[in-house]
Amino acid sequence: MMVTDFNLLLERYGYKMLFMVFGVILLVILGALALYIYAVFKLYGILAGGVLLVAILVYALTRGRKVLDTEAQASVKYLHGNGRQR
Repeated sequence: MMVTDFNLLLERYGYKMLFMVFGVILLVILGALALYIYAVFKLYGILAGGVLLVAILVYALTRGRKVLDTEAQASVKYLHGNGRQR
């Protein structure tokens, strides 16, 4: 009887609970980002903080992407090998 009640609960509210969990995770990530931006502006001021954040954004979109792609290619080569493994 308990299993049936649990199944009915998940059938009715399962997707809503899953949506809530992902929403909380997304809010935590965005909150941490907003706190970081606030701390940079508070520490360096509006002008210097804005320049610093733009520099970090440009670096992340250009150089950081190359680094991540290179790391991904190296890990694929390491984990999957170079071909047949017999």
